[in-house]
Amino acid sequence: MHKKHNAQRQHIIYSFDALLFQLFVLSYFMSPSLWSLLLRIVYQFQCTRPKDFESSRSLRFCFLGAIFFNASSVWHHARDGASEGRAIILDFVGMSFTPSKLQLLSLDFIIIFLQLVLANIAYEQHLCETEGEEDMLLPLQPPPSPITTEAIYSSPTDDPKCAAPPIPQSPYVLDLRLSSTMTRLRHPSPRRINADNMLPLPNSTSWPPLPLPASFQVLMRSTARVRRAGRMPGTLDVQAT
Repeated sequence: MHKKHNAQRQHIIYSFDALLFQLFVLSYFMSPSLWSLLLRIVYQFQCTRPKDFESSRSLRFCFLGAIFFNASSVWHHARDGASEGRAIILDFVGMSFTPSKLQLLSLDFIIIFLQLVLANIAYEQHLCETEGEEDMLLPLQPPPSPITTEAIYSSPTDDPKCAAPPIPQSPYVLDLRLSSTMTRLRHPSPRRINADNMLPLPNSTSWPPLPLPASFQVLMRSTARVRRAGRMPGTLDVQAT
């Protein structure tokens, strides 16, 4: 992965994370539900941190988790609207009017959409940092213009003053494409097994794993010589007369 984009992408992830927590609190103030708030916080800590990902999880798992942890809030707001209960956190803060179902559902779907975007960015960042896979968030380079290409191939001399101008680099640090996201959802990244955690099986361990003692080596060599001589060890040579 391009290290020059690493710090900027981490800043984007932290900014999305802070924005989502603010939206969680806003949704809680509009319709107090401690259960929905806790579910969203649990998902936020599990699937939006690149360093906390497990290798067995896929992007499909993260997307389904975002829908599952927000399903109860969406169902409650679509059926009953704003909750009439008293808030537990900051009870003296409230609204002068009751929010409508449209406002609550719009906020819920905005939260789900931002969580999906953040989970996608965090997942790709995790694969680039730990699995060494292709960076799917890397912006596509713009194709060279015909004038630049013609100048490169038609330059008669190697004079630096006559050299063609460099191809401009993309100013973006990530490019979240729908095609790459659908590819991850249809074909999850294969799980890589660490060689240090594998069992010492014959097909994964060199033989012998440790050098044998000198006495065993002498015994094995003598046994091999006796076997080549054509007699069993411990028996006497009896010649027929």
